[in-house]
Amino acid sequence: MTFDPIVEEVRARVNLVELIAGHTDLKQAGRTWKGLCPFHKERSPSFTVDPAKGFYHCFGCGAGGDAFKFAMEIHGLSFPEALETLARRVGVELPERRGNTPRDRSRRRILLDVTRAAALFFRRALKEDPRAERAREYLTGRGFSLTEALGYGLGYAPDDWESLARHLTKEGLDLDAARTTGLIAERSRGGGHYDRFRDRLMFTILDAEGTAIGFGARALGDVEGPKYINSSDSEIFHKGRGVYGLSWALKTIREQGRAVVVEGYFDVLSLHQHGFTQAVATLGTALTPDHAYQLKRYAPEVVLLFDGDDAGRKAAWRALPHFLAADVRPRAAFLPSGEDPDTLVQKQGAPALQALLDAAPPLLEHVIASRARTAGADPRARGQAMRDLAPLLTALPDPVEQDATVALAARSFQVSEDSVRKMLAARPETTRAPESVAAVPEPSIAMPPAEEALVRVLVQQPGLAELLVGTELDRSMRAPIAARFVRAAAQDPAAGTNRWLADIDDPALLRLVTGSAVDATGAPEQGTRVVTDCIRRIQRDRLRDEVEALAREISQRESRGEISELGRLQQLKIEKNRLMLALGTARAG
Repeated sequence: MTFDPIVEEVRARVNLVELIAGHTDLKQAGRTWKGLCPFHKERSPSFTVDPAKGFYHCFGCGAGGDAFKFAMEIHGLSFPEALETLARRVGVELPERRGNTPRDRSRRRILLDVTRAAALFFRRALKEDPRAERAREYLTGRGFSLTEALGYGLGYAPDDWESLARHLTKEGLDLDAARTTGLIAERSRGGGHYDRFRDRLMFTILDAEGTAIGFGARALGDVEGPKYINSSDSEIFHKGRGVYGLSWALKTIREQGRAVVVEGYFDVLSLHQHGFTQAVATLGTALTPDHAYQLKRYAPEVVLLFDGDDAGRKAAWRALPHFLAADVRPRAAFLPSGEDPDTLVQKQGAPALQALLDAAPPLLEHVIASRARTAGADPRARGQAMRDLAPLLTALPDPVEQDATVALAARSFQVSEDSVRKMLAARPETTRAPESVAAVPEPSIAMPPAEEALVRVLVQQPGLAELLVGTELDRSMRAPIAARFVRAAAQDPAAGTNRWLADIDDPALLRLVTGSAVDATGAPEQGTRVVTDCIRRIQRDRLRDEVEALAREISQRESRGEISELGRLQQLKIEKNRLMLALGTARAG
């Protein structure tokens, strides 16, 4: 993200304490505010907000950033979405920008307005329309009162060809947008529109912020087509990415560090009703790579709670490669035959379901054990099963984890580890990257102590950046990310921390910056001395590296009998040692 005056205006207007206080209780402690971290479960507050500097930081899990980072992480938004959300919150009109023109924004807003109006229409119909009686009876049979159903955003699409289309027209809403979202369709003859959802129980699909973006619809009577259908994919809704119940579950998921993925809408609602408020589901689709990456953003642990029949187990197994590609190791809990989450809780109680979730084995281990049992003692079946498992084993990036998993597979199939490794080594390598796998950033180079200390003091006392002007210190620094930060500070000392960070996207640097920003333990009166001392140490370390490199080159040339350049190199080494002496320490020649 490059520096943008509009971004800075939004940042300046956002009250960071108010923004974060909507997700965790904060108490003032001097110039900062403290509370329990909303990103991980903890008993003692380690989360600090410094509104003056515009940063938050958790000293427990390392989460940190500014208002935009908070909106992105807490709601799972991209930066443009976070910018739009916060701009709307503080009343800033966004100008035209690539991918976010007024036309684009107004189009998205129109689609959201139509979807919200439809959600209210369906909800009112479930509550008041006489034709919804069968839907209300069905919900009662599933154990939901009308009040509970309405609270979960359920509704009813009347058995009428034009009731929603007429309502949207009456409200002055865009029928073209309604057609885009799949709420209505254009008649093939005679003109006009007809409702796509008729005599169906409606499930409102919300995004992570709780905004209505689409619908799932269950038929109540006999239909020729599928029992469940969804909104059409559009700019606001993607069936293969959506997660049902996510906005309700986020708080518990963050507190427990675990998401429970079930197979259907009613499974989610039943589990929430029984207190398992970390439950979510896909929108009637198989789990996709997008689902795996989205869940990873919120939950260190994912448990798949699926039916114990062949279909449920195969659905879990098919999801495993997507989770491994996202560097997630899911667990699998399979329901007893003939049970769903609701019936299991009703028959055996919530503790039984909790025990099932807690005992869920890693899905990869479960798949290995299941394939081994199926193969039995047949050598050919064993070989084929191991070949089927090979892509899963080679997908593990950690060599220690892969080694342990290979050992597990060998024990399960009663073969030697060596034979498993030979089989993996014989597989043809593929250069094709897995679909939907996000690019892995290059690892940050560890900062030398002097460079880290310099970044800390600049964050705590930005005015000291004036001391860097003209030093070209970044050329002497070892850690590239720290060098970029220092170069930005030296080029524009008055800009401040947020602007110095504008073009740098590095998690390690962000943790250092936010941790330094909220740390009040420094001694401000010593800031100038710290900066000058860091400058000298960084320059001295760079000279030391150059002297050592010259010493190696001199030694190599001497061993090869190349004497023509030795005098020049020796003189250069002496000059650099002299500079080191001037900075406080000499290196023996």
